[in-house]
Amino acid sequence: MNKIVYEDTHIQVIHSPGAGKSVVITFGDMFYLANGSTFFAEAPAKKLNLSAIGFMAKTRNWYPQESVRKAIVKIADILAQSDFRVVYGGSMGGYAALKFSRLLGADRVYSLVPQFSIAPNEICDHRYNSYFNENSNIDNAITYQDLAGDIYITHDPVFHLDHQHVDKISRLGYPITLIPLRFSIHGATTILASTSFFDAIICGDRISKRNLLCIFKERKRVSRSYIEGLAEYLSHKKPRTALRLISNSIANGLIVDNARIRNTISICLKKHHLNTGSIEEFEYLLALGVKRSHSDLNVDRPALKTAHNTILAYDSITREIIQTTIDWTRQLVFLHPLSINEGSGLLSITGDTGTSILVTRNNEVRTVIEGSEYHATNYIVYRKNNDYYTISSATKHLSAMSNGKCAFSVEHVRAWEKFYPASFSSTLQHF
Repeated sequence: MNKIVYEDTHIQVIHSPGAGKSVVITFGDMFYLANGSTFFAEAPAKKLNLSAIGFMAKTRNWYPQESVRKAIVKIADILAQSDFRVVYGGSMGGYAALKFSRLLGADRVYSLVPQFSIAPNEICDHRYNSYFNENSNIDNAITYQDLAGDIYITHDPVFHLDHQHVDKISRLGYPITLIPLRFSIHGATTILASTSFFDAIICGDRISKRNLLCIFKERKRVSRSYIEGLAEYLSHKKPRTALRLISNSIANGLIVDNARIRNTISICLKKHHLNTGSIEEFEYLLALGVKRSHSDLNVDRPALKTAHNTILAYDSITREIIQTTIDWTRQLVFLHPLSINEGSGLLSITGDTGTSILVTRNNEVRTVIEGSEYHATNYIVYRKNNDYYTISSATKHLSAMSNGKCAFSVEHVRAWEKFYPASFSSTLQHF
């Protein structure tokens, strides 16, 4: 039965009794936070009847040292009853597994995709720097003195954002065994979430790298996260291969339609056009129910030009409004240029299935066939204001940002929220 053995404002520590003298100490990642009852890797630990201690953060706080030190004092008696201690975690938890390995008296540490630090003055990583707190994350970087036991780290060496962290950890000089999981991007924790992997890393004998590589190979075959990550990686260099991988994996039920897959397909088709001058993979679009635009643009309705001299279009693969050029909308059938009539109205597109109204739903822009029954209120509306137009959904205006992104994110209209009518012919000449 699980029991909370320590708790403060930052962390919660749960003890789950088991058989034997070994204990596994786990740290949850930034997406699996304390809930008062469960802990990271609880399922395989209980399946193997292991004594386990689960450290769980209450927020994405990277386990403040003062809290962890106090918790370790509280669990000293439990630790004293063990003769072999395995510390395990992924990402934020992988960082903590390394950072507190000496304090925990670790005999073995297995860290998946860890961070070296989240302090902006230590490393530049936009994913985590914003979580750094000068008060709770003092001396955040991992040091040689923090480390203990036989240490194993698994990450994707091709994925630069993670590799920079592992490289800094490796350069500390402590002996570390690296067992790479290529093309997994940051998904190693999800890919290796299995009892077979857990059993292999907590066994009393020395870890067999060969055995782990066999487990990696088997997990990659069935892991949705790995297939999505590999397709994402291939999309930038071998788009045709990425599209074949996606198509076969969807056909075999290994992956399903989601935002990540749609974004990869969109990238592939854009890369395809740049490399070959033609797009032949329309079956990928049809399989996902993607609306295709007409090849002939309606020159009677103006396009909407942004403050950055781009035009607005709807990407029916990724289901988002983007900034692009008329040239691209003429050549990529899944890009629908946004066009308007005089005055105000509902934003719509015209595709191979007729006219569809655009609405926002679950952080995506979806299409509703004109005339069909629709009861929600999150229509996308365009309004004329003197010489410019605004586009809004609910209480937010569409902002065309300088980084090329578009989002319904502001309440007050500024330059980036003002869109100007331009004929398709003049816009085409401009670009």
